[in-house]
Amino acid sequence: MNLLVAGINHRAAPVEVRERIAFSADAVRPALERLRSDLGLREGVILSTCNRVEVYGAFDGADVRAERVATFLENFHGLSSGTTSPYLYAYQGLDVARHLFRVASALDSMVVGETQILGQVRDAYQIAASHGATGKILNALFQNALKVGKEVQSTTQITSGHTSMAAVAVDFARRIFRDLAGLNVLVVGAGEMGETVLRHLQSERIGRIVIANRSIERARDVASRYSGEAMGIDRLEKTIGESDIVLACAGGDSFLIGVEMVEAALHARRKRPIYFVDIAVPRSIEPAVHELDNAYLYDVDDFEEVVTRNVESRAQEVVRCETIVDHAVRQFGRELHVFAVDPLVSDMAKEFERIRQAELERVLQKLPHLGDADRAEVEALTQRLTGKLLHRPLQNLKHGSLDDDGGDLVRALQKLFEVRE
Repeated sequence: MNLLVAGINHRAAPVEVRERIAFSADAVRPALERLRSDLGLREGVILSTCNRVEVYGAFDGADVRAERVATFLENFHGLSSGTTSPYLYAYQGLDVARHLFRVASALDSMVVGETQILGQVRDAYQIAASHGATGKILNALFQNALKVGKEVQSTTQITSGHTSMAAVAVDFARRIFRDLAGLNVLVVGAGEMGETVLRHLQSERIGRIVIANRSIERARDVASRYSGEAMGIDRLEKTIGESDIVLACAGGDSFLIGVEMVEAALHARRKRPIYFVDIAVPRSIEPAVHELDNAYLYDVDDFEEVVTRNVESRAQEVVRCETIVDHAVRQFGRELHVFAVDPLVSDMAKEFERIRQAELERVLQKLPHLGDADRAEVEALTQRLTGKLLHRPLQNLKHGSLDDDGGDLVRALQKLFEVRE
C-alpha cells in the first residue's frame, strides 16, 4: 500500500486561497467519504487549520496524482479548475511521514514551536478514525506523528517564547503602537484562539477590553476571567468605533466585519485610525477594509518579520527536533516494511493450514479406531509441527524485509510457495 499527502500551506499559498479550501467541522465527514470514492483511497485523513489544508491517503495500485487531489478540493468547494493546483505540494512514501512528523512537531508552522498544531493533528486523525476512514497504515502514521510531537514538546525548548499565532498577533500590535497601555481593544471570538489572545493582553495594561462572540454566554464566561466586557456580534459596529485595535479570531462562512460597518465606525470616531489584525482563516474582516482611510488591516500573511525572528531564535532547537524526526521516520519505515509482507505472511499461514487440515483428515480416515482423545492429540501434533515449521521462516521474512535484499526474499517465497504476487 502506498502513502500520499497533498495540500497547500502558508508557504505555498496566500490566505485568500487557503480560506477558500478550508474545511469546517461539518464538512469533514462528507469530504472523507468522497475522498475514498473520488480518489480511490483506501484510507484518508483531512487536516485543515488556519495555515494549511492537507489530504493524507493510503492507496493500492497505481499512483494517486496530486492533480487529482487538486481537482477534488476544487470540486468539493465549488471552485473553478486551476484555483489550487499552482500552490499544491505533494509527497509520497516515507516523505509523507517526514512531512507529517514535522507538522506535528510545529517545525512546518508559521510560528515555529507553536503548541496548537499537535492538538489539531490529533483532532483530524480522531475525526477520520471515528468515521471509519483510517486503517492500519494511517493509524500507524498518525499515532507515530502524535508520539513525535509529544517528544519534541517534552524534550526540547522549541515551545519557549511566543509559540502561537495569537501571541504573534499581540506582538505585532505592540510593534505598531510600541505601548498598548490605555488603548481600547476589541477581541472578536471567544474560542481557543480568542482566549490565547486575551492571555497575552493581560500584561499590557489595556484601557478597555471587549469580547464579542456569537454566543453571548460564552463571551460573558471568558470576559469574567479576563476583566473584560462581553457583547454579541450584533453590536460590533458601535464597539469598533470605540476601539483602537480590533483583533479578529473567529472565522466563518462570511465576513463578520465589512466595509460599511468600518466606515460607520470611523465616522463615529471622527476619523481617528483603527488597526485591525485578522488571524482567522477563513478571514473575519472584509479585505477591502484596508482601502479605507484611517483603517489599517493586517492578516496572518503580514507577520513575516515577526515569524522570521521567531525562527532565528529557535534555530538550535530546530536542529534537535529534526534529529528526533529523522529517527522517527526510520522507525516508521521499518513498520511499513513489515506491513508490506503481512499479506504474504498471512497467505503462507493459510496455505500451511490448508495442507495441515487436508492431510489430517486423510490420515484420520485411515484410523477410524482412534478415540476422541487420540484424535485430538494427533491434531495438536500437526498444529505444533506446522507452527514450528512456519515460525522461523515467517520471522526471517518480517526481519529480512528490512534489509536491502528484502524484496528478493519476498519474491523468492512468493514463487516457492505459489502465493500472491
